[in-house]
Amino acid sequence: MTDSNVTELLPCPFCGGEVRLKEYKPNVSGVAICEECGARSPICKNNHEGGWKQKAIAAWNTRATHGTLTAEQVCEAIERHVKFYEGGDYDEQAIADELNATLGIMEGGAR
Repeated sequence: MTDSNVTELLPCPFCGGEVRLKEYKPNVSGVAICEECGARSPICKNNHEGGWKQKAIAAWNTRATHGTLTAEQVCEAIERHVKFYEGGDYDEQAIADELNATLGIMEGGAR
C-alpha cells in the first residue's frame, strides 16, 4: 500500500497477532513489529517524503499481502539450516533467504 494516510496496521500474516510500531531513534527510525511472534517490517527512516511511521505501516501492510507458507514449509526450512550437531546453532539469514525465495516462487516472481 502506498497511501500516505493509512494508519491501521494489519494483523500479523504469520500468527495473526497484534502489531505495533516500535521507535528506534525518536523521530528518526523504527519498525512495525508483531507482539506475538516478533515478525517485523524493515527499518524505516524519516526523509523528505514522510515519516518513518507511515513507511513502516505501508511496508508491514504490503508484506501482509504476500503469499503464505505452511507450518510444514517453515519447519522444513529451519531443519535444513539448524546445526543440531553444533549445539543447536542456526543460520538465521539462510532460513530467511530460503523462505523469501519460496514466497517469491509462490507469487510467480523472482527475488
